[in-house]
Amino acid sequence: MDQEIWKEFPQDLFEAVVSRLPIATFFQFRTVCLKWNAFIDSDSFSRCCTELPQTIPWFYTITHENVNSGQVYDPSLKKWHHPVIPALPKKTIVLPMASAGGLVCFLDIGHRNFYVSNPLTKSFRELPATSFKVWSRVAVGMTLNGNSTSHGYKVLWVGCEGEYEVYDSLRNMWTKRGTIPSNIKLPVLLNFKSQPVAIHSTLYFMLTDPEGILSTTWSLGNGSSRSYRAHHT
Repeated sequence: MDQEIWKEFPQDLFEAVVSRLPIATFFQFRTVCLKWNAFIDSDSFSRCCTELPQTIPWFYTITHENVNSGQVYDPSLKKWHHPVIPALPKKTIVLPMASAGGLVCFLDIGHRNFYVSNPLTKSFRELPATSFKVWSRVAVGMTLNGNSTSHGYKVLWVGCEGEYEVYDSLRNMWTKRGTIPSNIKLPVLLNFKSQPVAIHSTLYFMLTDPEGILSTTWSLGNGSSRSYRAHHT
């Protein structure tokens, strides 16, 4: 390309075009130059992406034989991707527990630590230590504060004894901690089939005894109240 011609090309128009590329193609474009590689951290590019129609979500999967190596499936292109997250611990079991906005929350059940990573960009963060001991049988939810990860995110975990904590990425700390109300039968029996789902500020997950659904609502803003409701089948 003739640089004299293309150097005046409007930045906002260029971002609008690039944001519509397939994700795999976009990541190939990032290798062209530093400027294109920096798009992923650009606020204007993030806003451009959020204004696009909702795309089909990708799926992060693992196998029992190798839980630390996940595969990502793109249903629109019907293609598997095999990203590598170098920072994940190699000598212990790390399980994906929740996801939001392209981020995946992992739990290291050996050391009871949480990690958040974007498998495609290879961004990685180890979350601060929790106040409670976190065992493998927990329900974990994750939600974005806004339309993109640039607005931050929150992670909530609830343990079998009713203890819970909320992590705020903007403050990089567990901001809320406590136990669920006494009217909820304890211990909350959880397993890997509890299938937690986070919607806005509410985490829903299956109970095994008694059978039913427990919804846990936590505060996303200062002064908001928290409520807990058990619905039995």
